[in-house]
Amino acid sequence: MAFLTRVNNDTGLIEQSLVWFEETGSPPTVVPPVVSGSPPEVIWLPDSPPVITKYQSVIRTEPVPPEATEIEYVVSDLPLEQAKAVCKAEVDVLKFQKIQVPVVYNGNNYDSDPTSLSNLTATVAIINAGSTLPPGFTWRDADNNDVSLDAAGVIALADVMFNRVNDCYNASWTHKNAINALTTTADVAAYDMSSGWPV
Repeated sequence: MAFLTRVNNDTGLIEQSLVWFEETGSPPTVVPPVVSGSPPEVIWLPDSPPVITKYQSVIRTEPVPPEATEIEYVVSDLPLEQAKAVCKAEVDVLKFQKIQVPVVYNGNNYDSDPTSLSNLTATVAIINAGSTLPPGFTWRDADNNDVSLDAAGVIALADVMFNRVNDCYNASWTHKNAINALTTTADVAAYDMSSGWPV
């Protein structure tokens, strides 16, 4: 019995099989997938490659000479701190997705993407500098409706939008603190970051 492991040149996938060699000289038999020993070692068949999660890595266990056609690999969990870094990076991605969800003000949905935030910041700065908004001033909402807003309305919209941005940052910091407190990579992989965000 032996482990046969190779890199498929067509797919780039790492393939591994458990092969049983009969003493009679008959062709080797490939048995179904098995897990050998305790983690991190995982064995799989060539036609059923493993699903490697973002919290795992594939490691080559020994140097491979140039003439080698078979390579041994193992799948292992990432080190705890590295797994935390991956998880916290996902929190940041989710944070920016939440920030860009349109906000509701006076029954209208308003874009909250970086360009919209920048435009709103500039308009509030003009108002605070003492300038007067032009007659018939409108702000286009996320549904392409031109909504009439006076100076107070623009400032109120900015307050709603910036408060939501601040809430998203606070939620991300809460999640990152919770992730920092985890003690195993398995706990990090199972961490649920979907709750606690502003609606």
